[in-house]
Formats: sequence, structure tokens, C-alpha cells
Amino acid sequence: MLRGVLAAALTPLRDEGAALDEDAFRPYLDFLAAGGLDGILVLGTTGEGILLSAAERRRAAELFLEGPLPVERRRRPRPWRSPSTLRPPGPQVSR
Repeated sequence: MLRGVLAAALTPLRDEGAALDEDAFRPYLDFLAAGGLDGILVLGTTGEGILLSAAERRRAAELFLEGPLPVERRRRPRPWRSPSTLRPPGPQVSR
């Protein structure tokens, strides 16, 4: 169990969210560590998890774990759905 000052870490993405920005992970994690954090919460804390494939989530977890901070990640299984399979927004209501 992590204790102390924790933050929900963003997952660095590039290409308008289409890919992991692997080069941005280490500088970002060093920045968070320099800010005095005791650990980070990853992959499920800021909502981007549904956009990532299982392989991307696995790679992101590896990159977070290579950083200087203890990591806690979401442990409950969550079925992955492609954004294209999400339900379209409901009808617009105007007054």
C-alpha cells in the first residue's frame, strides 16, 4: 500500500491521443518525483485507459514502473472497448 503524497498521473500520448509518447514518460516522471510525490496512481485514474489497447496499457505500465516513483495501478479488470464501438451521443434537446 502506498502512503504519503500521491497523484493521479496522466499517460503521455502523442498524435492527438493515438499513440503512447514513450519519450515523454521519463521526463514527466522525473518532474513528478522532483515535486515531492511519494507515489503515483496510473492507468485508470484520468480516464484514458479506455482509449488504450491491452498491449498499450501493458507498455504504459512498464514505462511507469521504470520511473523513480512507486506505482499503484487499477487492479479490477475492465473490458476494453474500441472507441468506435461506444454508443453515439443521444439526441440533442433544444428549448
